[in-house]
Amino acid sequence: MKIAVFGADGRTGRELVKQGMERNHEIVAFDRDFEDFEFDTEKVEGDALDYNDVEEAIDSCDAVLSGLASYEGGNIVSNATKTILKAMDEHDIDRYVVLTGAGAKLETERERIDGKMMNTLLKLLQPGILEDGKRMVRNIQNSDLDWTVVRAPRLTMGPMEGYELGDFQLGFIESVSRADVAAAMLDVAENDEFIQEMPMIK
Repeated sequence: MKIAVFGADGRTGRELVKQGMERNHEIVAFDRDFEDFEFDTEKVEGDALDYNDVEEAIDSCDAVLSGLASYEGGNIVSNATKTILKAMDEHDIDRYVVLTGAGAKLETERERIDGKMMNTLLKLLQPGILEDGKRMVRNIQNSDLDWTVVRAPRLTMGPMEGYELGDFQLGFIESVSRADVAAAMLDVAENDEFIQEMPMIK
């Protein structure tokens, strides 16, 4: 597959690029700039809010994976998602797999008490990041693409240990390695699993 990876020079993005190349996929790495990027693959340096930059990255791709990260006070992820979705639609690319935090909830979901505590803490400490992620999810859900939103707890730099992906609740103290998250995102992209679903990972 030819896969565009957004946020490719971030900590999760690098895992997506590394593992994607190990699986013999053709990877197009997209980021605002690349610092000490060691992977020998096609790179597109640009702004994810700029349609022309995004279009250049996804041209002729089979799938798009995003590890874009938000920051407090910004709405980069939700706005970038709009741009990516528009470009994918116009280029007839259907498969979109993105990462977000476990705080992105479905309206029908019931939370464990520790999950509610985590969301309350996020609302107090990082309300902008939480809202940006929620807007991103709404943008994706309103699209007709074959999307998957992988929801993760706290991310670590640990090794790949194996993951579980599905419909379950995550607790306050749970974590998962970026390596396992990248493996899961690539797996669901390759196997067309969890189409228009938002599985949790642990």
